[in-house]
Amino acid sequence: NFLDMGDNEPVPSRPQFKGKGHELIGKWIKDKGGAAFRERLVLSGRIATSETLVRQPHPPAQTRQDRKRPGPPMTRERIREAVDGFLGRLGTDYLDVVSLSAPDRYTPMTEEGEDTYCYGYEHDSLSMEATLDAFEELVKEGKVRHIAVSEETPWGLFKFASMAEQRGLPLVFSQHVYNIMNRNHVESSGLAEMAGTRQMNVPLVGYSPLAGGFLTAKYLDPERWNLKGPTFVPQEGTFPSFVEEWQDLQPEDWGFISYGPETGKLNRYKGWYEAYRASVFAHMHLGKLLKTARSHGYAMWQLAFA
Repeated sequence: NFLDMGDNEPVPSRPQFKGKGHELIGKWIKDKGGAAFRERLVLSGRIATSETLVRQPHPPAQTRQDRKRPGPPMTRERIREAVDGFLGRLGTDYLDVVSLSAPDRYTPMTEEGEDTYCYGYEHDSLSMEATLDAFEELVKEGKVRHIAVSEETPWGLFKFASMAEQRGLPLVFSQHVYNIMNRNHVESSGLAEMAGTRQMNVPLVGYSPLAGGFLTAKYLDPERWNLKGPTFVPQEGTFPSFVEEWQDLQPEDWGFISYGPETGKLNRYKGWYEAYRASVFAHMHLGKLLKTARSHGYAMWQLAFA
């Protein structure tokens, strides 16, 4: 009964479709009984920041440094406008949870495999104090019940949770990309410790368990998953030269991404999930996972959810 929504979804964002999903959910709630049915749901709304928009799909050859921060700067008024938009489209009086889709300040794009903090990308942004001011006003007005964070760093989680606690607004969760191919940000960054019950006591909520569909294995030809062909068996001591020889090649050079449906997200939006799509070794790892799953009688998606 937990429904998580972003105000710029579906993504990639298109003006003609923005908010249409919320309207459909609102109609569904009305058809199911209206207010009585709505009380059984947990509606969570994430508000897009200009930093969120930097994370949208982009041409593979383009880097974050090439991309300018699109859209107007984040403000308290923008937060209020977004919440009012959610309420109007959903046909409800309140959201159970509200958060920003990503901090308005620069943070590494962990969902794209960016795990190094680069000071050169820092920029002016809406402060945590101003963000909490906006959230607190909405809570007092009854438009929002609880607050949360999404894609925060360990430092950001500590600061935001500490400041929110002082206002009597404890965070109900911290949302992060988490799947079998992308575990480092949660498990190795200090985030798991920071969110733990002995520290900040903020539950972690994972999203993208199938990595945008990559972990269904529908984009991988299981007969060609090895770079040198289905019959190649690396010998002991040959791996370093193997890496050096092939590391600059893209999956497309071997036909990996040409496999799968043309309308699939990773084929249709080639800038999506580059950490998986553009990594030869991600495909090699997926091939091994697929064989492991099949050897135990499971589909790849079942292993991904395990």
